[in-house]
Amino acid sequence: MSKDSMKKSLDSLIENWGLCLSDNFSPKFTENYVSLNLPGCNRELRLVSHQIDKLIEKQKIDDINQLKYKDDCGFNFNNYSEILTNISHKDFSYLGLPSDWIADESLKFKIDSVSVEIGQVSDPFILLLEPIYYDSDLYQHDFHEYASIKLYGGDSEKHEEYCIKSLYYLNSHYLQKPDLYARIWHLESPQTNYDLLSTHIEVEDILRNLKSPQAVLHDDFISTEPLSIYNYACTLDTETSFLEFYRVLEFFFMSYQLTRISELRYDNSYSEKDILEELQIRNEVQFLKKMLHHTISRSIKSKLLKFAQDKDLIDGIYNFNNLVTKLYDFRNSIVHSKQEELNRTKIPNPFKPDNEIKAWSYITRKLADGVIQKLNHVSA
Repeated sequence: MSKDSMKKSLDSLIENWGLCLSDNFSPKFTENYVSLNLPGCNRELRLVSHQIDKLIEKQKIDDINQLKYKDDCGFNFNNYSEILTNISHKDFSYLGLPSDWIADESLKFKIDSVSVEIGQVSDPFILLLEPIYYDSDLYQHDFHEYASIKLYGGDSEKHEEYCIKSLYYLNSHYLQKPDLYARIWHLESPQTNYDLLSTHIEVEDILRNLKSPQAVLHDDFISTEPLSIYNYACTLDTETSFLEFYRVLEFFFMSYQLTRISELRYDNSYSEKDILEELQIRNEVQFLKKMLHHTISRSIKSKLLKFAQDKDLIDGIYNFNNLVTKLYDFRNSIVHSKQEELNRTKIPNPFKPDNEIKAWSYITRKLADGVIQKLNHVSA
């Protein structure tokens, strides 16, 4: 097969599906294959004629060594992965589709040895997925402006874990104002909601500035499980979001106790009695107080106390332990709904905005951030 024939084959795919590719799209042609450069790494993906024909026929390519589709949301090749993402707001679906990337540069950072880039989807992504999943009844425009998470370097078998970690950093560091959250987007199940698009001007301003000229090195994590809970909490309505952020705190109960006992054992200033007292804590609220006392910084404690006071969440004793007790009582008022406990149960009022649950959700999210930073970071 000649170079011209390979070019015609690729042009046929692009024209047949009306693919809109970037100005930097520059495939290399040989007599046997077309070569596509993968962004951010020195890797190239080679397609032969019959593989291009598969894409024209809306079929996934299944005969390239190390090329794996990530269901309906991305692909992995060698040590490069790219996953479609959606950025939404709790009160409205931001376009209800994979989010347009409107910043003029990508957001870049690193986690351990893995480089992360969040920006417009790549040309290889468009070629590999748009012909398969594009549906004019569901998607109002082409894929080329959508956002994706690109990962390269490290062990590709762990890229899914690093994608979760990347979403955590998006949700905890970059998207907290105004209540934005990022999630993986699946092309087979879009949920379009155009009712509140007029309110996304502030969101666009934030997304336009969501970039970094250099890759910042972020800390790695011990476990992805609490990060998955945290990311999930960011996508939920206020009450369930609060409960999931509280689950993050519960996740660390055992690891905190093990860490704390280890610290006491090797600190001569603590007696055996102190260690025994630590081991004997069984009351959940006392355990919660202990864990948060040792993991949350003094400045965050002070800010949360001031916030809670301004929102009329605490009265009487103005200290952090009192705040934790109130948090625990509020959590119980939601999860306990037996008839004999109705006097302690929070009953939703559909006719009034629940500012209290929003305030507690904010506090619990900040506490979850602090505990993750203290107990889940890989030691340098």
